[in-house]
Amino acid sequence: MVDDPVTPDYDAEALPEILCRSELAALLDLTLLELEGLLESIEEQYRVFEIPKRRGGSRRISAPSLILLRCQRRIAAHVLDGIWPHDVACGFVRGRGILENACEHLDQERVLKLDLLDFFGSIPEARIIDLFTSFGFGVGMARDLGRLCCSHGALPQGAATSPALSNLVAFGLDTKLVELAKEQELRFTRYADDLTFSGSDIRPVLIESIDKIVQDEGFCLNTKKTRLLRTRGGRRIVTGISVATDVAKVPRELKRRLRQEVHYVLAYGYLSFADRAKIENPRTYLESLLGQLTFWRWVEPRNPFIERHYDDFAATCAEFRRIADRL
Repeated sequence: MVDDPVTPDYDAEALPEILCRSELAALLDLTLLELEGLLESIEEQYRVFEIPKRRGGSRRISAPSLILLRCQRRIAAHVLDGIWPHDVACGFVRGRGILENACEHLDQERVLKLDLLDFFGSIPEARIIDLFTSFGFGVGMARDLGRLCCSHGALPQGAATSPALSNLVAFGLDTKLVELAKEQELRFTRYADDLTFSGSDIRPVLIESIDKIVQDEGFCLNTKKTRLLRTRGGRRIVTGISVATDVAKVPRELKRRLRQEVHYVLAYGYLSFADRAKIENPRTYLESLLGQLTFWRWVEPRNPFIERHYDDFAATCAEFRRIADRL
């Protein structure tokens, strides 16, 4: 357990007063009997499965039952939404995202990218209970809230409360890494488990200082994903966005592929293209392609290719969707 954890400031008057299980049940729109049954069967409330990662391997997902998911959403809305994480946290925060995270590192000479190992799973239920206690909840209520938000003694990936709770637990980590970045005259942001530092001079010894802070805060670096990019103007991607210049852009490789595939679909028709490319599910493929094109438009709204072809491609997808729905 982390010694003397640093937690975010909060407005005690904005948090609900929960003194007993009956009041917690009312907050969650449950009867007392329903709440007690839920607390006694938490592990049975999750469906666990694996999904493939984009770059190999798989990710373990614990999907809560509908009743537990509803409770977690109410905890998120009535308790966690009123407590803001550190300013450098860009993931799972309203008004911040991958674009805001990447833009902090535009046109920097060096970029250091690190990854936290098993981010959610490395946060034990005991830390979540301590966190709720630090916000003024009694020990009993903190334990009940922690149990509703955890599975098998840790934060599950799939619970509606895990994103916000992980950010709040990581407040101390963010605070210390910000201080380290300021000492080194660097920029720092965190998007979930992705840590990014940038500036004019980043030396490998910095990784040792970061690793110590990470371990002191109860986390662990995934050293296989540590990357120090040294060449200014070269390929550098932060949360899926190119930061090689002073303007955020979609990576060139993705744009090259999208130009080619969108051109073929519009030139030959989606069914003809699907047959030529041996695509088994044209609808899934087109929706995926439209999603990637939408991402490109979001990052570079004035890109000439997007301005010329986005509306036509979106119309093509809508037409195929209408036809498929009739079949």
